[in-house]
Amino acid sequence: MFMAAVAVLAACAKVNPDPVPDPVPPSPPVPDPELVYPAPEPDEDSFVRAAYFPYYGSFDAGSFPDSMFRYIDVAFYAFAQLQDDYTVKLGSASVASTVVDRCHRNNVKVVLSFAGNWLDKRFTTLSCSAELRNRFVNSLMEIVNEYGFDGVDNDWEYPSSKDGSQRGNLLLMRQLSNELHAPGVGKTLSMAITPGIYEGAYTAGLDHGVFDCCDWFGSMAYDDDQPHSPYSMMEKSFQFWVEKNKMPLKKFIGGIPCYGRGSRSENKWDKSKSYRNLVLNYGADPDADEVVTDGYVTNYNGRKTVEKKVQFLLSKNAGGYFFWEADQDMKDERSLLRTASATVDSAKPE
Repeated sequence: MFMAAVAVLAACAKVNPDPVPDPVPPSPPVPDPELVYPAPEPDEDSFVRAAYFPYYGSFDAGSFPDSMFRYIDVAFYAFAQLQDDYTVKLGSASVASTVVDRCHRNNVKVVLSFAGNWLDKRFTTLSCSAELRNRFVNSLMEIVNEYGFDGVDNDWEYPSSKDGSQRGNLLLMRQLSNELHAPGVGKTLSMAITPGIYEGAYTAGLDHGVFDCCDWFGSMAYDDDQPHSPYSMMEKSFQFWVEKNKMPLKKFIGGIPCYGRGSRSENKWDKSKSYRNLVLNYGADPDADEVVTDGYVTNYNGRKTVEKKVQFLLSKNAGGYFFWEADQDMKDERSLLRTASATVDSAKPE
């Protein structure tokens, strides 16, 4: 009787149909990328002449003649835009194809620039995540290879020491350097940087480890108050990055604007006007630096200031210069790109 009762109880006992599995050990953390392929040592005789070519510009043969390409060595195609899924998309595939084709036919390298800004925190998010960095880099490299770009330019604007993106940008640039500088690839990597005239989180946001990753750093020595891009700004930027922070001399390229701005104090700073517009529609003197426009003063860089800035960079044996941006220039003897290039040519030994 006792045995029968035990048998009944055993038959009625609940059997757990879903036994608790053994705990799964956590995945090991993904190691931070190391810099395997740094940028090659720059040629001591090199001096880069560059300009940005934005996707909204006019770069067909009728608007931008072939003769203009003789004044540059490198074109930065702007921009590849970050998407919500952390991939990138070209701003105007058709303009990109035109710029790449025309640059290569005129022996000019063309580099793909990806854009950000300090209000968009997605770059901070992606740079601090190995998974998202990989997705971003893979997407970027697909476009580089599909269109035949000769390199990549980081125009984040800007990593910061306040939010962890300083470290994230270093890791991102290591990954890009390993892709672009790998044996047999032979592409370039550059980065647009703050001019450094105001020290803070953005100047500190450029980890010095990035110096080894890049071929060039483009100092955006413009967009201050009125005048927004004086000669002294180029001097101060060079002093900050090269002399104080020990950026390799030949990796510093100074930025020169092809546009003018009004004064912040008059609430006219955001009313920028292209150099071409100033000359053609406001009677600006190509050799001066200011003109009255719509009742207020607009400051710009004329040919004499451009020549002086390029002479400064040459005297320091810096890496070169770049313009923002090519479509804003005149396309004749009043061209700022032409003036800068002629300044370089005149400094070459006979």
